[in-house]
Amino acid sequence: MKKLIGTIKNIIYTSIKFSIFRLVDDDGKEIVCVYNDSDIDRNDYIEIIGNFEINNKYGERFKIFSLEKKILNSRNDIEGYLSSSLFVGIGRKTAKKIVEKFGDQTLDIINNYTERLKEVDGIGDKKFLEIKSALNKDRDDRKIILEIMDIGFSLSNANKIYSLFGYESLNIIREDPYTLIGKINGFGFKKVDLIGKKLNISDDNLNRIKSGIFYVLKDNLKSGNTFILYSDMIERSKELLCINEEKIIEVYNDILSSGVVVEKEFNYDNENLKCVFLTNIYMAEYEICSNLVRLYIGYKDRFNIDIYKEISEFQKKNNFEFSKDQVDALVGGIKNSVHIITGGPGTGKTTIIKFILNTLVNHKFNPIMVAPTGRAAKRMMETTGFEAKTIHRVLEISNSDNEDFEYVGKNENNKINCDAIIIDEASMIDVLIASKLFEALKIGTKIVIVGDVDQLPSIGPGNFLRDIINSGIFPVSYLNKIYRQKENSFIVLNAHKINSGEELILNQKESDFYIINDNNEDSICKKLIDLVSFRIPKFFQYKIDKLKDIQILSPIRGGVLGVKNLNTIIQENINPKYNNKDELIYGGKFYRVGDKVMQIKNNYELRGYNLYDEEQVTGVFNGDIGYIINVNEKELSVIYDDNKVFKYTKNLLGEIEHAYAITVHKSQGSEFPIIILPIFKFSSMLMNRNILYTAVTRAKKYVVLVGDINYLTYMIKNTSKINRSSSLKYLFNEVINLIDKNRW
Repeated sequence: MKKLIGTIKNIIYTSIKFSIFRLVDDDGKEIVCVYNDSDIDRNDYIEIIGNFEINNKYGERFKIFSLEKKILNSRNDIEGYLSSSLFVGIGRKTAKKIVEKFGDQTLDIINNYTERLKEVDGIGDKKFLEIKSALNKDRDDRKIILEIMDIGFSLSNANKIYSLFGYESLNIIREDPYTLIGKINGFGFKKVDLIGKKLNISDDNLNRIKSGIFYVLKDNLKSGNTFILYSDMIERSKELLCINEEKIIEVYNDILSSGVVVEKEFNYDNENLKCVFLTNIYMAEYEICSNLVRLYIGYKDRFNIDIYKEISEFQKKNNFEFSKDQVDALVGGIKNSVHIITGGPGTGKTTIIKFILNTLVNHKFNPIMVAPTGRAAKRMMETTGFEAKTIHRVLEISNSDNEDFEYVGKNENNKINCDAIIIDEASMIDVLIASKLFEALKIGTKIVIVGDVDQLPSIGPGNFLRDIINSGIFPVSYLNKIYRQKENSFIVLNAHKINSGEELILNQKESDFYIINDNNEDSICKKLIDLVSFRIPKFFQYKIDKLKDIQILSPIRGGVLGVKNLNTIIQENINPKYNNKDELIYGGKFYRVGDKVMQIKNNYELRGYNLYDEEQVTGVFNGDIGYIINVNEKELSVIYDDNKVFKYTKNLLGEIEHAYAITVHKSQGSEFPIIILPIFKFSSMLMNRNILYTAVTRAKKYVVLVGDINYLTYMIKNTSKINRSSSLKYLFNEVINLIDKNRW
């Protein structure tokens, strides 16, 4: 084992499970390190123990077995400490001047010889009095935060803990560090368990076991499941906690009796098995079933529309003829209380939606359109000409950091005012939001659910669209024939070929679908940069905006070709640091004017203004893409596609991330003129046609694949999907049986 001491220069990659960073040791040598945790910050001064290892792909790296933070032992560390919120009046530039002046004596000067701060250039009498007042006022705060850091937390996390628990912070952490789980972003069970071990919390501690079981249940949701088999839950808890099964069962039974989990027995894989739900997830699925069935059977046709006459007039007016499957969808959408329309690109879904909306409006009815994300709603509005809103906006949901939602304005006691609702991009909807939507619809509301069942399912739990189709209860229109395809365009054609498992048409003359062959990840990465920076703009004679018109998609977040690394590398090439360019550093990331960013959660309370008329606006939404137009060391401003400008202070930066590259999942509901997709080897479960199909269907004008054609063929042939455990299919039968019994 070898010991190294040095300062973290920059964080190359970080996730909840591990980090890769560049360390500058005390001799000035730079070393790439791999650490099995993520509680580190740029400029941390650390002592690490581990071994050098050779990775075939990445070369020599230092594998860390233990890491200890040396609290405020480096000048960079002291600068970061002084420029934190603990020292009102001292920003990063002033902190740098103070440390340059007093060096290793800085903390002694701050604490015992405060008057000497006047010797620092830029600190006049007024600023000195401001700093002195803050020093006297916050002395106890700083002492507690330093003690929290001494336990093993970074400065930023110590600040978060102290802002939440105040003077009780140390007592709470020492008595029950598991209290931090879920209360501070990034503090999951595994991270807190490391702190627990440092504090000698026993393996069979009750709070530790409870937290471990909840970790297993919530981790299961990340795969889209709504329940876990009881036997799997016990087994995973044993692996995580390393204690005997009897103790886990004892604690689990206490949790069960408290009502926060639900047990149900289903015929699962032809065997009656016990399944475990978090109660809110079970109630969401049950309420979807009961409310959808309520709306379906309680419907009375009051629309009195001669649909065939409307179709005939529409066809004459537009010199256009619907196909039989499209007519079936139109009739079902107007006549049925609940109707589902599913189909791929170019099959006429948008035309059908426009027809239904026009017909209802012409007959004086009040339809509304909703979509899961802001970008999907905006796209819906552009293609139909009708107003569309996010489901969250229609339900008047306020901000919430958990899946239960803090406030929902529209509910069973305050229904949505509409005669019909068209729900687009339904494959993206999870069971939590779907349950709230159907609860808020009154009897007699016509429901048209539109989506592409072959796209990726929702990021959140459940398999909503596929499950309601497979229930067999509701009428479904399947659109399979391609109607919209431009001459010499292969995007729509190849999308359907992917779904059919057929060979793609690639690199045709004057085509819009290309592949650039390469089987080396580093080389693919360089080609992606070259395409965005030079080749594509040059091909279009620079008539395109390389930030707005080109979007790189990746199936994964980690690795060389994952979005985290791609964003770092593309930023360095497209928007590098200049001497005169301000930047804000947060969480190991650099934010600069011109950066492309994405909002990654709904924030309905964030206030901003319209760039042109300065009118006040409120709300920015998950999936919105914008560009940084102003930045300083404390905050930045982002302008979004609709010319709305919002300011982000440091405490809000967790809501945005760089978007030079985004995941295929995050691209759902959006369209981009040009998409670039790396094709390489990654998790076999994700290397399927589902991912490829979803990515390709995001492009409006051009698709450029970069990578190994053999892996492309593998993805097209691979029909495997990550099977989600969801209970809608079982619960629909329960609800129907219950209704039948009550009728008698």
